[in-house]
Amino acid sequence: LDNVVQDPHAWAMGISAALKPRGYLLLHARHPVVDCLDASLRWREDYFSWPGVGHVVTAVARAGLQIRRVEELAATDRSHDKRVPLTLVIVAAKPRPAET
Repeated sequence: LDNVVQDPHAWAMGISAALKPRGYLLLHARHPVVDCLDASLRWREDYFSWPGVGHVVTAVARAGLQIRRVEELAATDRSHDKRVPLTLVIVAAKPRPAET
């Protein structure tokens, strides 16, 4: 999400412009909260000091895409704490133009 979080609005507008009507955005990325915690699950950075999940979802919606799904997925193995989301999935669709 590094390139997305720097300017979520510009990123989402670019995605929207590149999609054909009825096209889909599938964002599958490392959840940004992972970078804010250390191995002991202590906060080492402020999650709210930069645009997070809400900013990305809002930017996608404002770019004219229809949000279909947002998932924050925990680890499926024992190597990570299941209380921390490791993966962010956003699915959005570009609607077809309204017929006049």
